[in-house]
Amino acid sequence: MINSHIENRVNNHYLLGAIKANNDVRYYMAPIAWWILDYPKYDPSILNVKDSEFNFRENLLVVRPSDKEHFLEVMQEDYVDIKDVLLYNSVHDTPIRLLFIIDFDRSEFYSSFYDIDIHEYIPDQWKGYLREELPFF
Repeated sequence: MINSHIENRVNNHYLLGAIKANNDVRYYMAPIAWWILDYPKYDPSILNVKDSEFNFRENLLVVRPSDKEHFLEVMQEDYVDIKDVLLYNSVHDTPIRLLFIIDFDRSEFYSSFYDIDIHEYIPDQWKGYLREELPFF
């Protein structure tokens, strides 16, 4: 039986990514904005928004390698079990693709999301790689 949590995230156009930290890999389905690690670089207008009007990612506008614990806390509600994703993929014609890998252990960011240039949304502290396809761990 397909997990309704996965179905809801697919229906809301959430994107699958993996986060590696302390040699542990976890999967998350989140809106595209959550995968943009340097939001002011991508959209400088966010700097004009008052904190009281909008709390984006708990005010973590730029995710640096040193922000690992805070970012993992922010992402926790978007956690998905990879077994549920693979089960979904086994019964649907359009599978969920892994589009992002954030590797805090190596300060590397991998993307197969071609709609936005990778260098428009990763901080300078990260090494960014664009790949046609990303493997599941």
